[in-house]
Amino acid sequence: MLLLRCDANTQIGTGHFFRGMSLAQYALTQKVTPVFCMASPDANIVAHAKSLNIELVELPPMSAQEDAAFTSRMARARGARAILVDGYHFKPSYYEALRSTHWNLAALVDMAHQRFPVDTLINLNVGGRPQDYSADDDTTMLFGPRYAMLREQFRRLRALRSGPVIPENISRVLTFMGGGDPRNDTLRALRALAAARYQGCVEVVIGPSNPHRAALEAYIQHSPMTCHLHQNITNMGEVMFESELAICASGGASWELACLGVPMIQLMLADNQLPIGPAIEAAGASVCLGWHEDVSQEDMVQAFLRLNNSPQTRSQMSLAGMRMIDGEGVSRVLAALMR
Repeated sequence: MLLLRCDANTQIGTGHFFRGMSLAQYALTQKVTPVFCMASPDANIVAHAKSLNIELVELPPMSAQEDAAFTSRMARARGARAILVDGYHFKPSYYEALRSTHWNLAALVDMAHQRFPVDTLINLNVGGRPQDYSADDDTTMLFGPRYAMLREQFRRLRALRSGPVIPENISRVLTFMGGGDPRNDTLRALRALAAARYQGCVEVVIGPSNPHRAALEAYIQHSPMTCHLHQNITNMGEVMFESELAICASGGASWELACLGVPMIQLMLADNQLPIGPAIEAAGASVCLGWHEDVSQEDMVQAFLRLNNSPQTRSQMSLAGMRMIDGEGVSRVLAALMR
């Protein structure tokens, strides 16, 4: 059994849950039972786990110390072979409390903002460096996009794509700003596409915790573009696979897009995305416009026009993404946790 401790809501987004779900779905295929343990998850998150027949245990309101004790008891009662913790709000004392009662503790991280007293430390990002992290000398380090954990649908679709499929001009754009998108950057992207006089189709994907559906529907109703609004979809892989460009946050979905060879225009919407966007751009797979507050509509317009007018650049970005992410990271992570 594998115990996954993470949280997801409008404020912190849903990325921690969905990258854990990638591992959970793969674990099932390997006869390892995954169980999520979450504090106050959104109803849509609970429904999503249920739809995939993956158990989700909801924690009642409690302190961090009580949380660690509850999680430890649950791991022991279920015979967990490993605990994987994913979230920036878990402090060193929390990890220490878990590690004192469990022999195999892992943390999935994006930032070196504290000490991590764990057995295995996992960082999926381009440019992540083990030497920047404070951990024990014997901590196993799984670093880099080689360990990017993708859901089965992306791994399956990747097998169908041997190379980039780049049209002369872009006719299908995907916008996705993460599971929460509290500031409605999705609407900013749509307005930028309209200002660029884009006449194609836009697949507008919003996460289960997005609070702006009504505002987006109102805009789409009068948009000059053909827009399809999707919320809490289960076929994200197919939508990405058919897209020719993505305007997106530089979060977890970046790895899925890179794996499928979709060129990206990225905005950094949260602190944990600060090292990701520039690193993916440096690898050649995206154009990272920077921190969202510093990016104007005109910045997005010009980035779109440059890529629309250069199939060669889009082709190079597509190849760079596919080289960076091969889709097999989830099997490598599970093997490391279960050995």
